[in-house]
Amino acid sequence: MVEKGILVKQYYIKKPHVLYVNTNQGMKIIKKYRYENTINRNFQFIQALKQHGFNATINFEPFSDGEVVIKTRGEVWGIMPYLQTKSPVSYEQSHHRKRVIELLHSYHETAAFAWYDVKDIFPMYELTHVWQKRLASFIHHNKLIESIIGKRTYKVIEELCQNSLVTMHKYEHEGQKHQHTIIHGDTASHNFLRGVNNDYYLIDFDCAAQSTFFTDYIQLAQRFLLQEDFSIEKLLKEEGMSNLFHLPYFAAALRFPAMLLLPWYIRLTSISPSYKELIQLKQWTEKQAIKAELTNREILRIFPNI
Repeated sequence: MVEKGILVKQYYIKKPHVLYVNTNQGMKIIKKYRYENTINRNFQFIQALKQHGFNATINFEPFSDGEVVIKTRGEVWGIMPYLQTKSPVSYEQSHHRKRVIELLHSYHETAAFAWYDVKDIFPMYELTHVWQKRLASFIHHNKLIESIIGKRTYKVIEELCQNSLVTMHKYEHEGQKHQHTIIHGDTASHNFLRGVNNDYYLIDFDCAAQSTFFTDYIQLAQRFLLQEDFSIEKLLKEEGMSNLFHLPYFAAALRFPAMLLLPWYIRLTSISPSYKELIQLKQWTEKQAIKAELTNREILRIFPNI
């Protein structure tokens, strides 16, 4: 990075693709990407967000030549400032959830305007299509999965998925009435940071795409529901989320155990998933399948027409 004017004093590997680096320009984070376009696209989008007034995020830093990509040994990297943070955001804590929802609201208010500036560089994202793909992989490997979690648990998960998708298709036309925007695409807690001043930041737009705004909230609600002792009843009381239940599509989507399928999809579509990895999923899957059943019953009780 010397040719870019950056001298590395010290670094440590946070993840295989993420480095924390102490440089002559201060602490930085350097992240490796598969495609150069992802870095350039995210940089343009975050610039647009900031131009429209959303500053609670972190962008890549351009070099003196205007480039935002480091190319070395056939790899592409982006560099951004390091943000000193407090303890990680946890969806188990109500005040963290409140701040995350507020920040996501603020983001979407701005993204609705930034969308016009960048819509041509982002792919479309159709939630039902993505979930159908994950379910197809789950069904394709049914013999292997049944041998690990048992036929009953497998059947419960598949039926929950199928029933939810049928209902989502029923109300899909209502969802399509809403204008597309740029969704964040990955509302996991690690993509929300708490600065030392207690300001919250939304980071990592690698999964950003064009879709309707409530796609982010469906994913966020499902992550909330993963927490111990969290329920639909509690979600209805969550300020900033309860108003979304007027959309039948939103309630129908919460019946789909997406967070349960996701780790299976990741492992089953990897190059060589180990049997040990799959076995480690067994206990968690059995527990979450029971909770998914209870969530499904609760939704049908509260919203009998869904």
